[in-house]
Amino acid sequence: SYKVVVLGDEIYTTSKESEAVEATVKVEKLASVVLDAKQEGNKAKLSWQAVEHASGYEVYRKDNNGEYKLVLETNQTSFEETMTPGTHQYKVIAKGTGNYGSSDAVESDVYKVTKQLEAVTPKATVTKNTVKLTWDKAEHASKYQILKANAEGQYEEVATVDTNSYEETGLDAGTYSYKVVVLGDEIYTTSKESEAVEATV
Repeated sequence: SYKVVVLGDEIYTTSKESEAVEATVKVEKLASVVLDAKQEGNKAKLSWQAVEHASGYEVYRKDNNGEYKLVLETNQTSFEETMTPGTHQYKVIAKGTGNYGSSDAVESDVYKVTKQLEAVTPKATVTKNTVKLTWDKAEHASKYQILKANAEGQYEEVATVDTNSYEETGLDAGTYSYKVVVLGDEIYTTSKESEAVEATV
């Protein structure tokens, strides 16, 4: 709604306000994109059909159920990237201009990328009848599983520990063989068994 006032001077003074005049601007929301999204290994591949009157497109991503963040503004109709380990979801919006408002967002499925943890290299030290195993901390490890060879040479779990060391006491004289497994989660999966390490008491 608008009014106009004619400004004057010392002789011809300013007019009253005119009658109000109204103008209605209609903003039409753009159609949503038709999204074709897929995961190929650790790659996310998105493509969509061009939307009439769109000035461009915005691609958003949320990682590990977090908040969506803008990753790309483009005039193209496709997007591809390599995903890091974790869960990822994408959405695409067609941007409006003039009398056209931006479209509703269209979301992809949730994609999951996993990675197997690297095996560690344990070392053994012997003090009297005690064997102590140590190894470097593994990033993303939840726990460490200790395996020990039995009389038949088969490895069995003897402990699960939170730290990067394990100590076994009260051992009889003899040679003992151990392996360590790095336990993970749904994203960083459990490692292979380490190479065996021997300790002679």
